[in-house]
Amino acid sequence: MDPENMKKLEQTGYRSIPIICGPTASGKTSFSIRSAKSLHAEICCCDSMQIYRHLTVGTAKPTEEEKREVPHHLIDLVDPDTPFNVASYLEAAYSKIDELLDRKVLPVFCGGTGQYVTALQKGFDFEGAPIDRALEESLRKEYEKNGIDDIYRRLILLDPECEEKIHPNNTKRVIHTLALLQSTSGTTRDIRESSTKNGPRHPFVLFAIDWPRDILYERIDKRVDIMMEQGLLDE
Repeated sequence: MDPENMKKLEQTGYRSIPIICGPTASGKTSFSIRSAKSLHAEICCCDSMQIYRHLTVGTAKPTEEEKREVPHHLIDLVDPDTPFNVASYLEAAYSKIDELLDRKVLPVFCGGTGQYVTALQKGFDFEGAPIDRALEESLRKEYEKNGIDDIYRRLILLDPECEEKIHPNNTKRVIHTLALLQSTSGTTRDIRESSTKNGPRHPFVLFAIDWPRDILYERIDKRVDIMMEQGLLDE
C-alpha cells in the first residue's frame, strides 16, 4: 500500500474507506447516506448498472433529493452501448478517491456489484493482463450471429474453473473472459494472482447488510412495485 495514499486518508480523520454492500433492496442507499452524513463523507457508487446513463428507475439510482443530502459519484459515467468493465471502473474509482482525499473528504462506497468490491479490496491491476479488443469485438459479433454456446464451450476448455464461476447467461462476462484468456495464454487464476500481487491501493473495510430471506423477498417485491409505478416498463 502506498504510504502517500495512507497519509492522505489519515488527513480525513480515518484509517480505512468504508464499502457498504448487500443484495438488492437491502437498504444500502439509505444506510450509506446516513453513514456519509455522520462521517462528513461523500458517496461513490459501486454498482455495475448505475454507471450507465438513461437507466434510472430499473437501477434504483439515488433520487435528486438523496443526492442533495450527500454528493454521489461514479453514477451516469457512460452510455449503455459503451464498453465498460472492471478495469474501467477501477480507473474511475481511483481517480475519484484521489480527488476526494485531496479535499480531505472520506469516500464511502456503496453498491452490490461483487466484482467491483473485490477489485477494490484486493487492488486488481490489469496492466499486466492486456486484452485484445479486436478479438473481444470478434467474439461479440460471433455471439450475435451464432449464440453463446460454442463460445462458452471454448471458455470452459481453456479454464474449467470458469464453469463454476461464470454462468453462460452472463454473455458479456463469458465473451470478455475468453478474450482475456486468449490474449494472455493464462487461466483466470493466473491472471488473478498476477493482478493482485501489489495489494490494494487503499485500506477498505466492508459492511455487508443482511436480512432473513423472507423479509428480503418482501422488500424486493415492494421495490419492484414502486419501480413499476415510476415507469420501469417505459424505461
